[in-house]
Amino acid sequence: MNLPKNNRLIHLPLKALLLLLIAVCSSCSLGEGEFLDSARSVIYVCGQYNLRACYWKVDDGHSVRVDLTTPLGTATEAKSLFMDGDDVYVAGYYYYAINKPCYWKNGQFIDLYPPSANGECKANSIYVHNGTPYIAGYYYSSGIYNACYWVRNNPPIVLASGASGTQVLAILAEGNNIHAVYTNPGANLYYWKNGSSTPILSGMTSFDTARMVFRDNSLHIGILYKNGTYFIQYWINGTLFPWIESDAGPKPIGFDLYRGDIHISYTDSSNRGVQWSRSSQIASQLGLPSPSCASAIKHAGSSRYIAGAHTNNYIPYLSKDGVVIPLDNMGSAVVTINDIALGPKSSLSE
Repeated sequence: MNLPKNNRLIHLPLKALLLLLIAVCSSCSLGEGEFLDSARSVIYVCGQYNLRACYWKVDDGHSVRVDLTTPLGTATEAKSLFMDGDDVYVAGYYYYAINKPCYWKNGQFIDLYPPSANGECKANSIYVHNGTPYIAGYYYSSGIYNACYWVRNNPPIVLASGASGTQVLAILAEGNNIHAVYTNPGANLYYWKNGSSTPILSGMTSFDTARMVFRDNSLHIGILYKNGTYFIQYWINGTLFPWIESDAGPKPIGFDLYRGDIHISYTDSSNRGVQWSRSSQIASQLGLPSPSCASAIKHAGSSRYIAGAHTNNYIPYLSKDGVVIPLDNMGSAVVTINDIALGPKSSLSE
């Protein structure tokens, strides 16, 4: 018997419905973690451990470190992470005489160093849309810094060129649009969409972190910058809101949108990892000993995940709803946490 078209979905097997949900969520923009079930999610955290690029995979409270490699030189730092279904994308840089940009897909190294470059280059951000990775950063050529992005490993597309500090800090793609946040030079910050630039802030000392979330046709940007001390602000659809912190630490910030509320994790002036929400207007401590940082934040279901490090003992951690999970043993050198992402448990796709 043929079912009416509008009744067919409810007769799909449970496994098919779960796979459909995963497919929908994997194509969602950042900030839609409320649609994911924390019990069926694997957490990925990227950064640097003992001066090597890596990411950690956390499943059911158990952490495994995946060291990233390169055929030449040393994989130095993993700056950004994106999950596209079961595929793990990581952007960063490696060292081979100078720093050079690259990304990894499921551990496979892809070089981004352009033939025209003759100096340091880095990748800062990665976003995957419809299976296509967009990687943002900069490259140096003949005295000029070029803020740019790559589509896969094609030649870089330059947004702006200038003095030291000119770079793309974040990239995001949705629909037929590409969004980016770039500096030119390091003192001025711009929002870029499909070739058109809009100033956000100018005349600052430097811009250290920018995070983007696109949700319900609105673009949200979280910003960490230095102007004497370190400030944190956020920007929504062309409006820059007052700073939430004027004496933050220099570590990366985390930025997420969850059920309409902005959440920011960062390091406060006492070198403690804290979490702030727009609804509460309060920065809550995470219960970690000082000094610590809270560099990335993500939500799944009703759970909140914050990743950071104890910066004296070189121990990376993941906090789930206030319960701290060490990601690794104590490192022998600086440990840096840069980004966090969620992926489905592999058993759901078997």
